[in-house]
Amino acid sequence: MERQQEILQENNIKTTISKVINTALEIGLKAVLPDFIEEDVLEIKDKFIQEGFSEGVQEIVDKLQETGKSITGIFTGDFENISQIKKIIQTDGLLDGISDLIDKILKILKEKKIITKDIYTLIKNGKKSILSTVEEELESLYKEDTYSLEKLNQYCEEWKEYYSKKDYEGMSKAMNKISQRLKQSKIVEETINEARNIEKIQEYINESGNIDSLSEDEKELLEKIN
Repeated sequence: MERQQEILQENNIKTTISKVINTALEIGLKAVLPDFIEEDVLEIKDKFIQEGFSEGVQEIVDKLQETGKSITGIFTGDFENISQIKKIIQTDGLLDGISDLIDKILKILKEKKIITKDIYTLIKNGKKSILSTVEEELESLYKEDTYSLEKLNQYCEEWKEYYSKKDYEGMSKAMNKISQRLKQSKIVEETINEARNIEKIQEYINESGNIDSLSEDEKELLEKIN
C-alpha cells in the first residue's frame, strides 16, 4: 500500500511537471515568434505535442529518476535548500534534455515541411528563451511554498525567543504572524496534517495487529483523526 501511494504521488508529480513544461513551451514560442498571431503559435505548439514533446518530457523525467537525480524531490521536500533544487533543473540534465528534445522535434517538423525554414530558424535561435521560460515556470512551483516555510520558521523562532523571555506581548505578535503565514500556506499545512494523521493511524494499526482487530469505537476514533 505504501509503495502504491509513492507511485501515485510520483505519477502525479510527473504529470504536473509535464503540464508546466508544456505551458512553458507555449509561452516560450510566443516570445520567439512575436509577429505571429496566437492561433498560429498554438498550432505550432500542437505540432510539437503531436510529434512527441510530452512523451519526450516524461522520458527525460524518468531518466533522471533512474539515475538517482530525483526531480520529484522539488515537490516532496527531499532537498535541503533551493540551490540543490536549482542544480537538478539547471545542471543535472532536465534543461539539457529538453534542449535536445526541442532540437529533435524541430528537425522532424522541418523535414516533414510542417514548419518553414524561417520558423525553424526563429525557434532554433530562440531556444535559450524557451528553456529560460521552462526554468522560471518550474521554479515558480517551489519558490512560493519555500518562501512561506522559511518565513514560518522565522516567526516560530521569534515566538520561542519571546517565550524564553516571558514576553507575552511579543509572543502574541509572533503568533499573529504565524497565523497569517499558515493561512497563506494552507496547502502545505493541510498536506502535512494529513500525513501526520495517516502516520498516527498506521502506528495505531501496527500496534493492534491489523484493521480487522480494531473495535468499532476504535475505528470511529480513527475516522475522526483522518
